[in-house]
Amino acid sequence: MSSKLAKPAPSPIIIEITELCEEVATGMRRSIAGALKIGLRLMWLHNQVALMDQPGGFRSALVAIEGHDVPRSTAYRWINAAAALIMKHQGVPDATDITLPEPCTPAWDKLEKILVEQTKGMSIRRLLIGSANKGEEDRLDNLITQDEAGDKNATAILEQVAEGKLTLVQAIRALGGMKSKEKTRTDPVYLDLDGRTGQPTGLFPKCLVTIANTFNRWDELDEAARKSVKASWKEVVSKLPKELR
Repeated sequence: MSSKLAKPAPSPIIIEITELCEEVATGMRRSIAGALKIGLRLMWLHNQVALMDQPGGFRSALVAIEGHDVPRSTAYRWINAAAALIMKHQGVPDATDITLPEPCTPAWDKLEKILVEQTKGMSIRRLLIGSANKGEEDRLDNLITQDEAGDKNATAILEQVAEGKLTLVQAIRALGGMKSKEKTRTDPVYLDLDGRTGQPTGLFPKCLVTIANTFNRWDELDEAARKSVKASWKEVVSKLPKELR
């Protein structure tokens, strides 16, 4: 007779936890793999400069992603995550040095399998930028938070990070520099007259030119942009002087 005590059977709740753990881990790896595949395709589309603003190009892909309730900033995270893993695989120091094969080729399929293989053991947090460097994650989160809050400077800088033009450290410094300049900026002149020509000057006449140019390209704006502009325009119209209505 063995002197060792029999190992007690796990309780029903522990069994449920382990089963759910396996389910979550499998689903998480599948989700990360899918996100990396999306990032890979967005990277390829971004390299097709001629298609950048055309139907089927990079901008169209971002709009399609937003239509499935995935914020554009999340798409940039997926691009960064895929780029980081590919840089590591190809042994290149910068995202601009990445070589991407043509889609639907054996080389493309091989690269995709490599990305999926690297999802083993990855956590959702790793998906932020494809790196375990917490300092970089914090910097990226800071940028994305400001982008989602409507900071257009943060949005523009975030795009440059995704394109490999700026590192996260450079991006944070650039955004900080912009905010510093904004704090020291004097109050703008909205409307004035040129003492020599008598022509209006300041932000208002420039704004009218911008509005005219926007309306000339109205059909090129997507539905979400037009909806936002409509709401703003109605508010402007409600404040127009009677002689301008």
